[in-house]
Amino acid sequence: KTTMSEFFQCPTCLKEYNNPLERRHFSQTNSCINCGIQLDAFEGGNSLDLSQEEILSHAVQLLKQGKIIAVKGIGGFLFCCDACNKTALQLLRARKHRPAKPFAVLYPTLEDLENDFEVTALEKELLCSPIAPILLLKPQLNSRFKLAHQELAPGLDKLGVMLPYAPLLELIVRDFGAPLVATSANISGSPIVFSNALAKEHLAEVADLILLHNRNIVVPQDDSVWNQSPISQTLFPIRRSRGMAPSFLAYQPKSGNTILSLGALMKSSFSLSLGENTYISQYLGNTEGYESQQSFRHTLQHFLQLFKAIPNLIVTDVHPEYFSHQLALELGQQWQVPVKFIQHHQAHAAAVLAENNLLDSVEPILCIIWDGTGLGEQHQIWGGEAFVYQSSTYERIAHLPFFPVLAGDKMAREPRLSALSLLYSLELDIEILRHHFTPSEWKVYVKMLKEPVTKLQTDSAGRLFDALASLLNIRQQQSYEGEAAMLLEQTASNFLKSRNWTNENGASNPANLWSREGLKVLLEEIMQSLAAGKSTEWAAAFFHTKLASSIIHLAEEKQIKKLAFSGGVFQNGLLCDLIQQAFHNQVQTYFHLQLPANDENISFGQLVIADTECAANRSN
Repeated sequence: KTTMSEFFQCPTCLKEYNNPLERRHFSQTNSCINCGIQLDAFEGGNSLDLSQEEILSHAVQLLKQGKIIAVKGIGGFLFCCDACNKTALQLLRARKHRPAKPFAVLYPTLEDLENDFEVTALEKELLCSPIAPILLLKPQLNSRFKLAHQELAPGLDKLGVMLPYAPLLELIVRDFGAPLVATSANISGSPIVFSNALAKEHLAEVADLILLHNRNIVVPQDDSVWNQSPISQTLFPIRRSRGMAPSFLAYQPKSGNTILSLGALMKSSFSLSLGENTYISQYLGNTEGYESQQSFRHTLQHFLQLFKAIPNLIVTDVHPEYFSHQLALELGQQWQVPVKFIQHHQAHAAAVLAENNLLDSVEPILCIIWDGTGLGEQHQIWGGEAFVYQSSTYERIAHLPFFPVLAGDKMAREPRLSALSLLYSLELDIEILRHHFTPSEWKVYVKMLKEPVTKLQTDSAGRLFDALASLLNIRQQQSYEGEAAMLLEQTASNFLKSRNWTNENGASNPANLWSREGLKVLLEEIMQSLAAGKSTEWAAAFFHTKLASSIIHLAEEKQIKKLAFSGGVFQNGLLCDLIQQAFHNQVQTYFHLQLPANDENISFGQLVIADTECAANRSN
């Protein structure tokens, strides 16, 4: 019933397999060099006539020469090269069309990793666990291996590191004797390649050698990724995939319905309730592109076949242009089952509430949902929301101030556009941004603000972070999602760490950024302080502490003692720590523990809302 069905054990292995006294009794993967999985290597489009040992030796020699190889892992192929070789890394970036997004680094052993990074006991435990994730860590000053840090993670002070989680990877990195880049084998924006045929067809554009074997991968899985917050050192996932998905034990469905929820657009996933069990798929990437959509369909089809399940309800996001929305309508018609639409940020709220077992709470819970984008009411773009949850209802009681969406989706890629739109809407001086635009760009964008073609507005906290990153001249344009916000968080963290995580401009005077006037006062103070000589680091820390204090302001105003947080902004470990620090344990705060705070949890939240409503209807 597995991908081992194509292999037949030799007499020696079969004897071990059938003997109850052997430790390999009934071990379905039992094999040896005579009957086991066989390596193959392709170079220049041709299969190399080499033995198994020679293939490995050749791959390692190419790595030492600064070449790039593609290696078949557990969930797909990985591109590998010398993590200390700047030229090799620059070549990988050019071929992969990935100018700045960080690469993960594979270390031979935990001892080697400890020589180069600050690693706590909990972090060691996670690295060596069955999850074996990529973990974001800060390098030590005096490291053994001289990693090409700026080429690995441009501008960032953390690197994603991991240990070998598959024997083939361990053989290669052990023989190489130094850290290797191990990043998903794809062209930027496409899903990970996991079949031999596609590897031979596409990966030669990037890799000098393709190392594959004859055991099939059924469904793709990227590596899981974890981070830790800077003050409390809380570990949290930012990508849930290999080693974590699909089982999810924190929620038991109540309705008895078989419900399929299809998530959002970016950082996609799907969830399935089946009997008393909940399953959440692995991370399936950005489903804007055709290849990613096909990968999503393939994984979903395998999943439903595995469980022999046909849902009697499909749930999806309200946004009509999302692939998940369109797929839900298609499958609903195909299976003749109803389709339910759930608002994006309510799904986020439901996800964090369910994960923390708060759905039956009798007292009100303030849900702060901050992210980059999600369709709200009246076709506006939400992302800075506050809901009060009580008695299975979500009441939107506050939101960050709205400002115009400028140049559509381009705004998310260019923080300078967020800054321009925000300052213009608050009637602040936009001239301080002029030098970030060409004269023709300035003329066009200012005209778009003064004479808008569309009245589309956003209250996105993600775009607010982008705007601050632009104002502080940290990033004007970004090559991957969240780049500007990550650099802004890092800048603030460095300032606060130098002051033992205390700040004279903390939460003593809670800000009210839920009002236009409150946000305007904050931006004026930051701009005036910068003009007076205050540092960028000070301003970044000031911004973070005022965001935390604004949440305190709202909680105090509404007299609510329980707060839950979800949305991509709360991948910002510093902000999460500052929120808890500012409340001084006077309220209970709840964050995601097993699910990423980003849109990966949307499908689960959709399922929770639908399941709760179905259970209520059944009891009525």
